[in-house]
Amino acid sequence: QFPQYVYRTPQGDHTYTDPMTGAEATVTYRTCTRFLTVHLVNTVCGSNQVPTEYIEDKRCIPDSHEPTAFMVDILNRQMPFPFLADSCVQLSASHYDVDAVAEQQIIVAVMDASRKEPIKQGIVTALPWTTTVLAARAAGLLGVPMMHAHGDVAALH
Repeated sequence: QFPQYVYRTPQGDHTYTDPMTGAEATVTYRTCTRFLTVHLVNTVCGSNQVPTEYIEDKRCIPDSHEPTAFMVDILNRQMPFPFLADSCVQLSASHYDVDAVAEQQIIVAVMDASRKEPIKQGIVTALPWTTTVLAARAAGLLGVPMMHAHGDVAALH
């Protein structure tokens, strides 16, 4: 019901254009045999924020999560935790217009995400508080840790 996007850091040598200088640069990422998946649920890709066509073209999720993906890339380049030496973090998010579905549908969206590969080790929400409470209930039923970060409020559930 809710199509999913998964972002995984490239492995090995990766060439890119440095956004600050415009110069070509190369970075080497670790090779990972295991992945910890964090599922993102937020209103960034809702029709109240962006044009519906942008959501329907499935461009909003990758574009809106570029800063988060950048941080994950840095983390995956040099995993600071020795017990996770062969593991990398990856992100998943659902492609749908969050603002076009009933608030209660967030429960269905979280349950749906939990049933899809890859297995989710955590959920991060950036939603209005009432919707977040519903997502936290779903995460609690699933036994998946959830963190809420929206505006100036952050809480761990």
